[in-house]
Amino acid sequence: MGGLEEIKRWISNRRTWFEQDDRPFMRPRAILLEGFPGCGKSFIARAIAQEWRVPQINFEISRLQSKWVGESESNTYQALRAIEASAPNILFMDEIEKAFSGVGETAAG
Repeated sequence: MGGLEEIKRWISNRRTWFEQDDRPFMRPRAILLEGFPGCGKSFIARAIAQEWRVPQINFEISRLQSKWVGESESNTYQALRAIEASAPNILFMDEIEKAFSGVGETAAG
């Protein structure tokens, strides 16, 4: 990866987080990358996975949604169980806001 020296340094320095076998409860549970479209979030997530030698899982929330009552929740539960079973990993969730579209709307709205 060319440029982005600060991010590369950050990634390199934090690798030991995931190698804490003596205190696994101290491992981070998440890293949130937030930014405008096209700023390199996907690229950085892939770089972290490669540098830390852990799998990257691309989690597409839109694929979990179903028109049948309760099926979306079941799909989400099964997906999260599989993700947790494969830990440690880099979980990449793009366009999270799409999962919450329509939340709080009324039938008339």
